[in-house]
Amino acid sequence: MKTGFFTLGESDRPALVQHLLRLNPQDRRLRFFHAADDAQIERFVATVRIDRLTGFFLHGRLVGSAMLMPDEPRTVEFAVTVDEELRGNGIASHLLSAGIDRVGEEEAERLVIHHLVENSAMAAVHRKYPSQRHLECGEVDVVIDLKALRDEQRQAIGWLCGAEG
Repeated sequence: MKTGFFTLGESDRPALVQHLLRLNPQDRRLRFFHAADDAQIERFVATVRIDRLTGFFLHGRLVGSAMLMPDEPRTVEFAVTVDEELRGNGIASHLLSAGIDRVGEEEAERLVIHHLVENSAMAAVHRKYPSQRHLECGEVDVVIDLKALRDEQRQAIGWLCGAEG
């Protein structure tokens, strides 16, 4: 039984369906911006580019997933879900961090997160990154400047390497 973070593949579609179906109505609204019913979730999973998702498995059960979808040139959109009973354990933060690393490899310059204003969990996940936030009609658009983030990381590494020498 696998445990850990993995890029999802075709064989993981049923696990993704089950993970998303476990979301309660409020969580479905926060993730999909409407109260997605079971059939809509099944259609979503059937058509999503599964290779753009990373999942967290615990004893063979998919309990967290993150989607990184190309949005505009050099821009990737991020969305995440974590089973309710496992929230607050850093899974979403780790999925975002892994997503930032992955899109860095693809030379993306921006990572975009759209969420409803009441989604405080998502706000907590992205708050630690350099970003611009725009609020309109109850929705928050967050743009993480990946170039600025990479520059900050390079400077920190340079400082650490210089401090050791």
